[in-house]
Amino acid sequence: MRTRWLVAWMILLGLGMAWGQERAGKRGRPFKGEREGGPGRPRIATVQKVEGDVVALQNPMGETRTVTLDENVRIEEMIPVAPSSLAEGQRIWVFGKVHEQGDVLARRIMVLSEERTPIQPGRGGRHGAGDRPALIVGEVVSNPPLMMKRSDGGTIQVILEKGAKIHQPQPLSKDSLKPGCHVALQMKPGDGGGPELVAIVVLSEQEGERLRKRGAGPK
Repeated sequence: MRTRWLVAWMILLGLGMAWGQERAGKRGRPFKGEREGGPGRPRIATVQKVEGDVVALQNPMGETRTVTLDENVRIEEMIPVAPSSLAEGQRIWVFGKVHEQGDVLARRIMVLSEERTPIQPGRGGRHGAGDRPALIVGEVVSNPPLMMKRSDGGTIQVILEKGAKIHQPQPLSKDSLKPGCHVALQMKPGDGGGPELVAIVVLSEQEGERLRKRGAGPK
């Protein structure tokens, strides 16, 4: 159970999400109780209503917020792909156990879209070894064997754990946003310092419901 929660949490962490933008052209404010300015804790929401380009959302605490979709906002979902689809030049993050031998046993891999700015892991994520899972961000340099260049410039081999999951973003139309579906928001710092909406990621019903019940993050 703890492993499943860690995996779900790291999916949201890799997406670099926070709450944002109330109307197009305005800098958004987080939901009540969340931190102002810059990325906050990863959050999910449930779509309550869609009227044209305005989407009403409700977070796990029952607070509501609206966001406006403009031509720059991406709508996507993460779909499972085969290990053979990982190609040279793709940016990925890998969640798994770093071995002292200099490789990583991966539990999950997520391909990052070209527009996405990945969260940079701490020193434990880049250099840690042992039983504690690490998050490593880098670029595929070969496959097979699956080798990646880490964000610190080093190269590491990625070995897939049995049952490891690999996901890649798939674009959707805004018509995919229906009342009741669970989504996650990806934000970036705006020109004025406030958060700017970059993408809305549609979650599976099972994943979204599990995270919603858990409050979408550790307390």
